[in-house]
Amino acid sequence: LLNRYAKIPDQKSRQHLLYGLILGAISALVVGIPIEGPLGARFDTRAAPLVLAGYFAGPAGGLVAASIAAVARYHVGGATVLGGIVSVFLYPAAGVVFAAVCRRVGRSRQGISGFLALSLIASGAVLPAFFVGLTFSQGLTILQSFWLVFLIGNVAGITLLGLTIEFLLEIEHERHRYRVDLQTMAIARKTARIGVWSKNLETRQLTWDTVQHDIMGVAPETFDESDKGLLNRVLPEDRARVAQTLKSAKETG
Repeated sequence: LLNRYAKIPDQKSRQHLLYGLILGAISALVVGIPIEGPLGARFDTRAAPLVLAGYFAGPAGGLVAASIAAVARYHVGGATVLGGIVSVFLYPAAGVVFAAVCRRVGRSRQGISGFLALSLIASGAVLPAFFVGLTFSQGLTILQSFWLVFLIGNVAGITLLGLTIEFLLEIEHERHRYRVDLQTMAIARKTARIGVWSKNLETRQLTWDTVQHDIMGVAPETFDESDKGLLNRVLPEDRARVAQTLKSAKETG
């Protein structure tokens, strides 16, 4: 959908936008199930998806996620709604800054220690939001009531979700590298005219790759996958030997 309708030419920008939409949706779901506190305050563990949106998706993805969460937080309402909306923008900002610092020092991947550090930095960055629209004593009362849940939720949520996303991105990176390797090998084989074929000894089905089809001058739609079709492509003086080889391969495995 993003490729078709958003008209964003850069693939990385599309990915960041997609990450922002997904993490923003997760944060909106979390915002919708708050914990009630003193003075009508409402608390939730929105930190993880928002911080990680800033970290993994950059400023654009973080802004998308924050905007979605801000709408959800406004809908929930409560005495601390203004501070809550401020916090949804502070969280991804912390993630963006942390990612920039990591890039500067050459640290592209995070482990447990990295995400723990990010969770503590983000928790500290959002503390001023507890006092937005409230007196200092009111903000302090709410913070004293929620500080343990706030800290544990942020540390556990950011670390666990961060490690999960990092793991999934690593899998995708390996898949991409595998696809590139296959494409490179295909180009090399085509250049050297090295075809690849395989035969299922149970079903007797023969499969050729595109290079093999080009070498043999046979279109895929007219290719005979049977043993007879294979032997018809072998020189007459070699057919008996090839047939015996296929028979032995099936018998011996």
